[in-house]
Parts: sequence; C-alpha cells; structure tokens
Amino acid sequence: MISGISFTEFSYNLLQGFDFSELYNRHQVELQIGGSDQWGNITSGIDLTRRMHQKQVFGLTVPLITKSDGTKFGKTEGGAVWLAPEKTKPVQILPVLDQHRGCGRLSLPEVSSPS
Repeated sequence: MISGISFTEFSYNLLQGFDFSELYNRHQVELQIGGSDQWGNITSGIDLTRRMHQKQVFGLTVPLITKSDGTKFGKTEGGAVWLAPEKTKPVQILPVLDQHRGCGRLSLPEVSSPS
C-alpha cells in the first residue's frame, strides 16, 4: 500500500502562508517572526503576499527552544508556556525557562550597570 501525506499536512503550509498574506492585507503586518521550523510557512506567506498584493514583506526565524532532552518545546508537544497571563501565570515562566539549555538570565546588577 502506498502512503502519502494527509490533506492536513498538505494544506497546513498553504493556510499558514495565506494567513500571513491576510495579516498584511488587513493590518499591514510586514514582518512575521517564528521558530526556525516555521521557515517554509513564512516564506510561503512572503511569496503569496508578493504575488497577490505586489508588496514586499519579511520573515525572521529564531532557533527553537528545546527541552533538556533536545526535543521541540511548544504547544504541539505539550507543556507550552504562553505569554498571555490568563494562559500561563507569570511566576510559572521563569522556572520552565531555567530548566532549558540556552536560556539564561542576568542578575539585577548586570542589567542595571552601564556598559
């Protein structure tokens, strides 16, 4: 039996690209920022916006924050930390980030002192 990708997998990139294009069209959003795993979705939106609206928009990706075992850290995998206080209490964010490699924090004197 031949297996392929599901319609959901196929259409996800198209819908994400359309979403970015609509954000530009309705709200003049010119920059989409996402994790490095979203590069394809962001570039789809850039291309679609250029073709539909003849406008240049931009994308910026950042490295993913991974769990201590190296797996992706996000809502799909469970355990997401939301920046909205009604979804994640502010006091819950720091302990979660402390346990992940690559996340650090500065002490108050480091933040306060001039360079």
